[in-house]
Amino acid sequence: MKIPGMKQPCGIWKKLSGRRGTTLAEMLVAVLILLMLTMVVAGGTGIAVKVYRSEKAYSESRVLANTVLLAMTEELRYASGLTVGEDGTSVSYDSRSYGAGTTMKLESQGVGEGGLIKLTYSGEGEHAAPRTDDLFQESTYSGYRIQPHGGEPLFALDGETLVISYDVCDPFGKVQAELEGVRIRLLNAAPK
Repeated sequence: MKIPGMKQPCGIWKKLSGRRGTTLAEMLVAVLILLMLTMVVAGGTGIAVKVYRSEKAYSESRVLANTVLLAMTEELRYASGLTVGEDGTSVSYDSRSYGAGTTMKLESQGVGEGGLIKLTYSGEGEHAAPRTDDLFQESTYSGYRIQPHGGEPLFALDGETLVISYDVCDPFGKVQAELEGVRIRLLNAAPK
């Protein structure tokens, strides 16, 4: 049937306007092409999500590693009478902020799981009572933990320099960031 003012259909429109339907083979080819496109998109999305999570974990662990280092540096740079514990996971000193008898220590959460950096102080100076505090609240760590780097101690004294080496591990124990041999110059380095 011809409608006045309308052009004759051509190409795909001619096929669709005809009385003949699509064959089973044409339908299967269309479904197969759609299925292959869906698989490509799903595979690409899966890879993108995996890369995003990996990069986010790396970024968060680097930020935590640098934040902890900055806080330790600010506290220890001006410490006096600094001594490192035998196991290398603690350091005792006289703090400008917390007073005499302050200890910075890695409190382990379990065997091989790493832990959090805690401060213990005697109550002299600005703080009225002996207590133990986290260097950061546990929420700052977001499931990450600090552990000594390889077989090295967390703290080591080298003359008037404190050497710090630690790793930041994710909640599954995988090392995400490493700080090895970071040196902090002690400005008040009179031995205790």
